[in-house]
Amino acid sequence: MIKEEFEKLINDNKDLNKLLNEKEIIGFSDFSKLNFNTPDFRDYIEERYLDSFQVIYKKYSTKETYNNAKINALLRSLEYLGNPNIIKAVETTLNDTLNKSLNFLKDSKTIADEDIEKLNLKELLNSINMTVINIFNKTKSSELINNTKDQIIAHLLYISHQLKDVSPKYQRALYDTNEEILEKLKKINGYNPYQKSKYIGYSNSESPKTTDKSNEDKPILEVKKDKKYWIYIVIGILILMLKFCARI
Repeated sequence: MIKEEFEKLINDNKDLNKLLNEKEIIGFSDFSKLNFNTPDFRDYIEERYLDSFQVIYKKYSTKETYNNAKINALLRSLEYLGNPNIIKAVETTLNDTLNKSLNFLKDSKTIADEDIEKLNLKELLNSINMTVINIFNKTKSSELINNTKDQIIAHLLYISHQLKDVSPKYQRALYDTNEEILEKLKKINGYNPYQKSKYIGYSNSESPKTTDKSNEDKPILEVKKDKKYWIYIVIGILILMLKFCARI
């Protein structure tokens, strides 16, 4: 398809024309139904698309002018208009957004270890908002973003583990937050809730560290069992021994 035909297709499509020629996007922009977004077309628009993407993302991702609908429409466009060169060009910018969530989650992990009641639940849920999920799902070829994604998932699962025993009756906000975290994780393409061992493991905080496992086999985070856990184990063993002795 020659240049003139590509240009006609762009100009005849309202969303494409706005994106590529006006460097703007609307929240309802939908590029999923384009029947001409071939590799040749993507290569043809690459320079303009990258320029538009960077301008729009910078404009609407800042705190003062943040527009959730436009940012997510832009991220969705990556699947239909982007190519590997585009993903590589924008991954650092998008990863900066992810790192804001990750840094918050690292702080929240520390808080959860000390007192779950002090967690900022609103910001905790915001750390896995649709912008973050769309970045994960639309940039699957980026190793940089995939590494940050695994870190974020691990921290969310760690915090979720700390919340798993809260009472839905007496700690409703914490309970609902945990349920919502687990639902949000399900929206991440490629995440398998049955493969949690990739992200978090469980260890005795007092056991010696071993080095016989390769880094690939180790989970990203470890949940250390506190002393109460071992006290309960000892009590359980004593009860069993007393019952056994009583039968003799």
